[in-house]
Amino acid sequence: MTYKEKDAFLRQYREKCIEISGLIREREKWEAIAMRTAAGTEPGGGSGSGRVQGAAVNAADIMTAIDKDIAAAAAQREEVRRVVDAHPARRQRLMLGLRYINGLSVEEVANEIGKSVKWTRQSLQAAVNALNM
Repeated sequence: MTYKEKDAFLRQYREKCIEISGLIREREKWEAIAMRTAAGTEPGGGSGSGRVQGAAVNAADIMTAIDKDIAAAAAQREEVRRVVDAHPARRQRLMLGLRYINGLSVEEVANEIGKSVKWTRQSLQAAVNALNM
């Protein structure tokens, strides 16, 4: 893999965190809809009860699909973590974690480890290139 391909792969971690957060919010929205819909169902209900039950089933189906998407995104996110954690050099592993897992900028990583931005940028590039992917 090229540096750009590895960098894009590593950036997935933060993207997947954002995606998971959005999916969780979406699931919570549909869960609330299902609860409101279920609360509106009356025993022996009239002509509208079938529509209400259908809406509840649709909400449950959507929540199941969202759960699958969350699981898939979490698996991809953990694959990125596994690659970072497998880096043999402790300092580079730390820098990769700060940059790609924690989402810090190169400047913030440099500040965190007490090195110059130029040194940090070069070291991060070397760390990404050294990843066995």
